[in-house]
Amino acid sequence: MMFLSAGNKIIQDTMQQKMAEGAKLEPLDIRLADFDGCLFRIFVDANALETMYVSISMSVVAELKMYGGQVLLDETYAGMVVEPAQEGFDLTLGFSVTDPPGGKEACIKKVSEFKRNLVGAPFDQCFAALAAGQAASLPPIMIHIRPLETIFVVPQQDRIVIIFAVDFKDITDQAFAKVFLQEFVDAGRQYLPVGFSRDPPMELQGVNDLPTQDSLVGFVSFAIEARHVTAGAKREKAVTMIQGFRSYLHYHIKATKSHLHTRMRSRVVALLQVLNRAVPEKGLTEKKAKTASGKTFTRS
Repeated sequence: MMFLSAGNKIIQDTMQQKMAEGAKLEPLDIRLADFDGCLFRIFVDANALETMYVSISMSVVAELKMYGGQVLLDETYAGMVVEPAQEGFDLTLGFSVTDPPGGKEACIKKVSEFKRNLVGAPFDQCFAALAAGQAASLPPIMIHIRPLETIFVVPQQDRIVIIFAVDFKDITDQAFAKVFLQEFVDAGRQYLPVGFSRDPPMELQGVNDLPTQDSLVGFVSFAIEARHVTAGAKREKAVTMIQGFRSYLHYHIKATKSHLHTRMRSRVVALLQVLNRAVPEKGLTEKKAKTASGKTFTRS
């Protein structure tokens, strides 16, 4: 199945165009949306054509800062964070397009993966502690990633249990999500412990205000062990996969519905062609019949 890119494609393409050799410096204002209610703005002011600003708006930014997000901003985006953020946004990055910090390719990667890095900061912090054998000292974390959905991170001695409360308003999406997650669990168990149920898992016993709305599909849990995050590349991949799981699920449900609609339209076209070819020729249905007196007539 297709995995979504860690970076935002529109931001990446825009930066590549503006940083290309001989690219013309001109004003720019692009607004775009991403998964999880995330909004971006790419802005170049007419009075400062060499500086590009990329702003992000997410309702969960304050929580992410508390659980590793601020450390990420201080280390990965040092010197790029603009205070205050642009109006209507939570965070703004500013950088030169003619002399990007860290080089062109590194800057494009960091900025296009801004959302991935920000949402993944709590997971990266927990995985680093797990690899160092210090996971048990971490407190549980709740991230309200969507209005009706929460991500629960439960550190344990030998693993980090990550639980997604999955909610879909549309009843069709709920049905697709349930089937998809049941199959996902069966296929994923060969790689790591994963579970799905309508009821909260054991790790959430005693947690108050758990979601119980009718649109709740269920709880998906992943148990990340030290072997999954021992190396730097493995940890980075684990963070990318976990932070993008909800978007991955959303994307494949929509792709499945689109595929089914395409199949149904193709089937309707095929049936119409059969009906068009089945029109009887004139005269084939005419039958001669006789009356009681022996006269004949044609019955259509």
